[in-house]
Amino acid sequence: MLIKSNFINDSLSRFFTWMIFFIFYPLCIYAQHENSSSFKGESEIRKIYELNDKAATLNRDSTNEALTFAHEAYLLSIKNNNQFWQGVSLLRLSEGYLYNDSYDQALQYAYNALDIFAGLKNDSAIAEANTMLGWIFYDSENPNLSLDYHKKASVIFRRLMLEDKESVSFNALGLVFQQMNNNDSAYYYFEKSLGLAQKNNMSQMVSAVFNNMGICENNRGNFEQAISLFKQALPQASATGDELRIAEVLNQEAFSYLQMKDYKKADSLLRQSRELINKSTSNTRKEKLMDNLHTSALLYEATGDYKKAYQDLREYNSVGEEIISRNKSEVIAAQHLKRETQERENKINELNAQKELRNFQLYALIAVVILLIIIAALAYSRMRHKREKEKQQEMMNQLMLKKELESSIIEKENLNTKLDYKNTSLKDFALFVAHNNELVNELIKEFEVLFSKIESKNYLLPENKKIIRDFLHKYEQNLERSGFNLKADEIQSDFLYNLLQKYPDLSENEQKLCSQIRHNLSSKEIASENNISVKSVEMARYRLRKRFGLNQKEDLNEFLRAF
Repeated sequence: MLIKSNFINDSLSRFFTWMIFFIFYPLCIYAQHENSSSFKGESEIRKIYELNDKAATLNRDSTNEALTFAHEAYLLSIKNNNQFWQGVSLLRLSEGYLYNDSYDQALQYAYNALDIFAGLKNDSAIAEANTMLGWIFYDSENPNLSLDYHKKASVIFRRLMLEDKESVSFNALGLVFQQMNNNDSAYYYFEKSLGLAQKNNMSQMVSAVFNNMGICENNRGNFEQAISLFKQALPQASATGDELRIAEVLNQEAFSYLQMKDYKKADSLLRQSRELINKSTSNTRKEKLMDNLHTSALLYEATGDYKKAYQDLREYNSVGEEIISRNKSEVIAAQHLKRETQERENKINELNAQKELRNFQLYALIAVVILLIIIAALAYSRMRHKREKEKQQEMMNQLMLKKELESSIIEKENLNTKLDYKNTSLKDFALFVAHNNELVNELIKEFEVLFSKIESKNYLLPENKKIIRDFLHKYEQNLERSGFNLKADEIQSDFLYNLLQKYPDLSENEQKLCSQIRHNLSSKEIASENNISVKSVEMARYRLRKRFGLNQKEDLNEFLRAF
């Protein structure tokens, strides 16, 4: 019975990915070192960096020695109280334990490093810690957790515009999807990784991605396309001089030829790969050996040599048991669950603390609001009292003003009554004068008749008649005029004063005419009173209008009443 090839195909890509990660990771650590400002001595920080660099170099071939260097770097960083380098050293320890297949210890160190970097808010280092966690879960065959951490890392690298690291993350995501037998998604991320790697001249990354894309094509059954991709990966893998990298590509290419039934070519490639694997002392040689043994067993089975196929299959199972066991996978899954539980407890405690803080803030806010309401109520009450007082004062002022106004109106009405009475009296007197003038005129006419009769009998001389007539007329006229002027001066002293203030050149006759017009005397009444003709009155009125500058539409009576 044949063993499924999914696990082997997933394992084949591990070496290249780890190589890329371990080559670029020290550069990242050094960049972070350059930016670190909290250190006690530059020489000690430099030593910590060198120890971690040695650990990274030795992890592939001498993991125990690498762990010694990483542990020394960790202790030195604690001595210098440098949290950043503590986190870096913990990541290196995690890497070493991962090479030794001690997943539970690797996981604990990676979590500790992540906590330190999160406290420092160092996004780049956080991404590196997430990447390490992704590889731990990938190697322990927990693809869902691996996918989660690699995605977190890729998002941070993209935000920081670190395209070289983003390329490594995309390649890792492709490997995870490949482990989940989702070759379409895997190929999508491999293409994205390849684009960034070629853009940034990452030759080793380009080789690894071509190899991983070839594995995808093998899984899809596109063996010729897979061979084409492997041939593109092999020259760059050979340029590095790394036996295991070359063996990785040869194993995959041999599998493609096996599926195409070119057994001779497949056998040749497998033998070349086995020689390179046997030369290597790296811890990762076991994974390459498993790939080789699996393909070799399939080849012997296809050619009918079942005995050799069985031997290779037994050796494959034996090596696989050395790398990982179900128990270890369950242990790190439980450890991850424990951490998640702790994180949730911390989150709950934090939420409770926030809730208590919000409650305190709410109570404080309520107290402040109540205080403000009380202050506002007191202020409103005081303002209302002040407004009521002002309103009462205003009402009293209005009442006093109203009384003064009423008193003024009454006084004005009294004055108007008196004025109307005097005007009426003056008019009556004027009419009386006019009536007397008519009587005098009639009397004179009667005297004239009488005188004419007497004259005819020569009783009176004409001169005597004229003297008598003129005397009577002038006497009565002067008497009446004097009475009228006295009345007019008494009633209209303000009117004439105001009128003369504006028109000082008015004659006595014009002043008299203005007074008569103001008292609504008709032209006939004025003519009779002044012993002149009506036409003379009209001419006098015309001259007044012209002097006052009135047009035809303006009433002379109304004009004079304004004074």
